[in-house]
Amino acid sequence: SAILVSDIHLTDATPVSRTDDYIKAQERKLKFLQDLSKEHQVLILNGGDLFHSWKASPWLLAWAYLNLPTPMVTIAGNHDLPQHSIDQYHRSALHALETVMEGKLTVLMDNPAEYRIANRKVLILHQLIWPESQRSLRNMVGGLTARDVLEKYPGYDLILTGDNHTPFVEEKDGCILVNPGSTMRSTADQEDHRPRCYLYYAESNTVEPVYLPIEDGVLDRTHRDKVQERNERLSAYIERIGMNW
Repeated sequence: SAILVSDIHLTDATPVSRTDDYIKAQERKLKFLQDLSKEHQVLILNGGDLFHSWKASPWLLAWAYLNLPTPMVTIAGNHDLPQHSIDQYHRSALHALETVMEGKLTVLMDNPAEYRIANRKVLILHQLIWPESQRSLRNMVGGLTARDVLEKYPGYDLILTGDNHTPFVEEKDGCILVNPGSTMRSTADQEDHRPRCYLYYAESNTVEPVYLPIEDGVLDRTHRDKVQERNERLSAYIERIGMNW
């Protein structure tokens, strides 16, 4: 009934950890999603952060216009908005793209936002959500767990979340929460990440993961290792001079 995806983070700047043609890599992902959408004749529902920066370049806007899979319905994520404020949406690249793709790209202005798929009531939320198994991370860095969200927003059949780049699915009382994770691998610690989208079946209220195409050997850990070495040297220095960090 729909394809669920999130955190596409379109950008014309190659991440420091990528060694390949990052524009081409994004293009392959988008074409895969477009082909999947045409195969099942369904729209794509995105959980936010279509762009990596709210002030995307004119070149990237033109490229997105030509390559974005449609029809797509999305909410604005924190990366899509100036100062993370929906009141500033009119200044964003996402607003410009929606304007020229009228009818093909729909941006829901609320966060969370309600949507209907067939006879199912859907909630789309862009907020840091952790799987229940990582509740300790919520306690340390904030956010909510999937169980928190499922209890906070009762009465929905499907909750699509974005912001956490790690994919997971959880269910409670007939409601399924899907966090698709990031569409691209942009950091060295995502070497084992398998980007995916989910096919959503409204009749049974179930999802099925579909893994997106990736290439091996395109992530370079050199930058991450240098940062880690620098941090270790800094920690050792602080310890030697007897100061608390």
